[in-house]
Amino acid sequence: MGKIAHHTLGDGVFGNFVDLSAGAACCHAVINPENCVVEMERVIAEARRSNQPAYIAVPSDYALSPVVSADVKPIVPRSNPEALQKAMTIIAARIRASKSGAYIEIIGGKMDMPPALAFAHGQLKAMYGDTP
Repeated sequence: MGKIAHHTLGDGVFGNFVDLSAGAACCHAVINPENCVVEMERVIAEARRSNQPAYIAVPSDYALSPVVSADVKPIVPRSNPEALQKAMTIIAARIRASKSGAYIEIIGGKMDMPPALAFAHGQLKAMYGDTP
Protein backbone atom coordinates (compact mmCIF):
# COMPACT_ATOMS: atom_id res chain seq x y z
CA MET A 1 0.00 0.00 0.00
CA GLY A 2 1.25 3.46 -0.82
CA LYS A 3 1.37 6.39 1.55
CA ILE A 4 -2.03 7.92 2.26
CA ALA A 5 -1.56 11.61 3.06
CA HIS A 6 -1.28 12.30 6.80
CA HIS A 7 -3.57 9.43 7.78
CA THR A 8 -1.65 7.54 10.41
CA LEU A 9 -2.11 7.25 14.13
CA GLY A 10 1.46 8.45 14.60
CA ASP A 11 2.76 4.91 14.19
CA GLY A 12 3.64 5.16 10.49
CA VAL A 13 0.99 2.61 9.49
CA PHE A 14 -0.93 4.21 6.63
CA GLY A 15 -3.67 1.57 6.45
CA ASN A 16 -5.28 2.28 9.84
CA PHE A 17 -7.79 4.78 8.51
CA VAL A 18 -8.57 2.64 5.49
CA ASP A 19 -9.60 -0.19 7.80
CA LEU A 20 -11.64 2.14 10.04
CA SER A 21 -13.39 3.92 7.17
CA ALA A 22 -14.05 0.75 5.19
CA GLY A 23 -16.14 -0.55 8.05
CA ALA A 24 -18.53 2.40 7.70
CA ALA A 25 -18.89 2.09 3.92
CA CYS A 26 -20.68 -0.30 1.60
CA CYS A 27 -17.38 -0.90 -0.23
CA HIS A 28 -13.92 0.57 -0.42
CA ALA A 29 -10.78 0.66 -2.53
CA VAL A 30 -7.21 1.82 -2.23
CA ILE A 31 -6.41 3.25 -5.63
CA ASN A 32 -3.14 2.74 -7.48
CA PRO A 33 -2.21 3.31 -11.13
CA GLU A 34 -2.91 -0.33 -12.05
CA ASN A 35 -6.35 -0.72 -10.44
CA CYS A 36 -7.81 2.78 -10.51
CA VAL A 37 -10.00 2.41 -13.62
CA VAL A 38 -11.56 -0.87 -12.54
CA GLU A 39 -11.86 0.04 -8.86
CA MET A 40 -13.39 3.45 -9.47
CA GLU A 41 -16.07 1.89 -11.69
CA ARG A 42 -16.74 -0.85 -9.14
CA VAL A 43 -16.90 1.38 -6.07
CA ILE A 44 -19.05 4.06 -7.68
CA ALA A 45 -21.46 1.47 -9.11
CA GLU A 46 -21.82 -0.25 -5.74
CA ALA A 47 -22.34 3.04 -3.89
CA ARG A 48 -25.04 4.04 -6.36
CA ARG A 49 -26.65 0.59 -6.29
CA SER A 50 -26.82 0.43 -2.51
CA ASN A 51 -27.33 4.18 -2.00
CA GLN A 52 -24.69 4.12 0.71
CA PRO A 53 -21.32 5.79 1.18
CA ALA A 54 -18.17 4.28 -0.23
CA TYR A 55 -14.56 4.93 0.74
CA ILE A 56 -11.84 5.56 -1.80
CA ALA A 57 -8.26 6.13 -0.66
CA VAL A 58 -5.70 7.63 -3.02
CA PRO A 59 -2.19 7.25 -1.60
CA SER A 60 -0.24 10.50 -1.90
CA ASP A 61 2.64 8.84 -3.72
CA TYR A 62 0.22 7.68 -6.47
CA ALA A 63 -1.88 10.84 -6.76
CA LEU A 64 0.00 12.23 -9.78
CA SER A 65 1.05 8.91 -11.33
CA PRO A 66 -0.09 8.07 -14.85
CA VAL A 67 -3.08 5.75 -15.01
CA VAL A 68 -2.65 2.31 -16.54
CA SER A 69 -5.45 1.94 -19.04
CA ALA A 70 -7.90 -0.90 -18.71
CA ASP A 71 -10.77 -2.13 -20.84
CA VAL A 72 -13.68 -1.75 -18.46
CA LYS A 73 -17.33 -2.20 -19.19
CA PRO A 74 -19.60 -0.14 -16.96
CA ILE A 75 -21.48 -2.15 -14.37
CA VAL A 76 -25.15 -2.04 -15.27
CA PRO A 77 -27.45 -2.92 -12.39
CA ARG A 78 -30.14 -5.43 -13.25
CA SER A 79 -33.39 -6.00 -11.48
CA ASN A 80 -35.07 -9.27 -10.76
CA PRO A 81 -38.24 -9.32 -12.92
CA GLU A 82 -40.06 -11.77 -10.65
CA ALA A 83 -39.31 -9.76 -7.50
CA LEU A 84 -40.27 -6.54 -9.28
CA GLN A 85 -43.62 -8.00 -10.40
CA LYS A 86 -44.28 -9.28 -6.87
CA ALA A 87 -43.54 -5.83 -5.43
CA MET A 88 -45.78 -4.14 -8.00
CA THR A 89 -48.62 -6.54 -7.16
CA ILE A 90 -48.28 -5.78 -3.45
CA ILE A 91 -48.10 -2.02 -4.07
CA ALA A 92 -51.17 -2.10 -6.34
CA ALA A 93 -53.13 -4.13 -3.76
CA ARG A 94 -52.23 -1.65 -1.01
CA ILE A 95 -53.26 1.29 -3.20
CA ARG A 96 -56.59 -0.37 -4.03
CA ALA A 97 -57.21 -1.11 -0.33
CA SER A 98 -56.24 2.34 0.93
CA LYS A 99 -58.90 4.73 2.18
CA SER A 100 -56.85 7.83 1.36
CA GLY A 101 -53.69 8.55 -0.50
CA ALA A 102 -51.36 10.99 -2.17
CA TYR A 103 -50.05 11.18 -5.67
CA ILE A 104 -47.37 12.98 -7.61
CA GLU A 105 -48.75 15.16 -10.37
CA ILE A 106 -46.47 15.22 -13.34
CA ILE A 107 -46.71 18.59 -15.06
CA GLY A 108 -46.15 18.47 -18.79
CA GLY A 109 -45.80 14.70 -18.71
CA LYS A 110 -42.19 14.79 -17.54
CA MET A 111 -40.55 14.44 -14.18
CA ASP A 112 -36.97 13.68 -13.33
CA MET A 113 -37.18 10.46 -11.34
CA PRO A 114 -35.09 7.36 -10.76
CA PRO A 115 -35.71 4.51 -13.24
CA ALA A 116 -37.43 2.31 -10.63
CA LEU A 117 -39.86 5.09 -9.73
CA ALA A 118 -40.45 5.87 -13.40
CA PHE A 119 -41.23 2.19 -14.02
CA ALA A 120 -43.58 2.07 -11.03
CA HIS A 121 -45.28 5.27 -12.18
CA GLY A 122 -45.75 3.81 -15.66
CA GLN A 123 -47.22 0.60 -14.23
CA LEU A 124 -49.59 2.46 -11.92
CA LYS A 125 -50.62 4.82 -14.72
CA ALA A 126 -51.36 1.79 -16.92
CA MET A 127 -53.53 0.31 -14.15
CA TYR A 128 -55.32 3.50 -13.02
CA GLY A 129 -55.02 5.94 -15.93
CA ASP A 130 -54.19 9.64 -15.59
CA THR A 131 -56.66 10.38 -12.81
CA PRO A 132 -55.66 10.15 -9.14
